[in-house]
Amino acid sequence: MCTREDLQPYFAKSSCKPEDPPLEQLTDKSRITPSEKEALTKVRAEYAAIQKRMNDYVRQNDLRNGAALALARERAAAEQETVALAFYEGRITRGEYNKKRREVAQQLQEQLRVASR
Repeated sequence: MCTREDLQPYFAKSSCKPEDPPLEQLTDKSRITPSEKEALTKVRAEYAAIQKRMNDYVRQNDLRNGAALALARERAAAEQETVALAFYEGRITRGEYNKKRREVAQQLQEQLRVASR
């Protein structure tokens, strides 16, 4: 998804992996543009579909701690959606958006480590 041409207005200034943005993306003071809004909408829809498929798989196959894993992922997705909305509406800068994406992703990774023990 990160290399799709139609999503480049978004991924040009936000890392594909939210937990690993470069410093320049964390300090970017710019606001979202109309073309980035369109790409962000597509990205969020794609991520939501992927998350649903992953959570359904975890639950259906009764993987170890599957319910806890899916719940942690759903909470993180809801937080990411809140952050994306703030960015979309221009309430936060791109740097703030990328920082918050990173924080949510790092928290999720820690929760998944704990839940999978």
